[in-house]
Amino acid sequence: FALEKELDDQQDRMMMVENENNKLTEELSQLRREEKTHAQAGSELSIMRDELEVLTLRLKSEKNNCERLSKEIQDERILRVESEKQCYILLGKQEEQARSLAESREEAKRNIPQFESRGIQSGDPTVKL
Repeated sequence: FALEKELDDQQDRMMMVENENNKLTEELSQLRREEKTHAQAGSELSIMRDELEVLTLRLKSEKNNCERLSKEIQDERILRVESEKQCYILLGKQEEQARSLAESREEAKRNIPQFESRGIQSGDPTVKL
């Protein structure tokens, strides 16, 4: 009878060990699935990191292009303003010359009677107005 009890106890312990073994096997399987999921996620994360790096480089390149274009636009504006200033300066000089020329003509017209009184005619080729 004691052997049967010991056998029953041994079988109970064996069933408990077998159940524990099944639980551990299932846990191990779950851990392996999780490990694969983590490895896959790690791989996806690595790919995403590489894509982010590429996008960052593109962004830097676009930023440099924008800064270059902005500088070119600013330089063009400066040149245009300088050009306009030069045009206004030249226009001012031309206006001053035109005014001076008009004054000279008016003065010449006022002086015609003096020349005529001296015997010089306004049609005389030696007189330039």
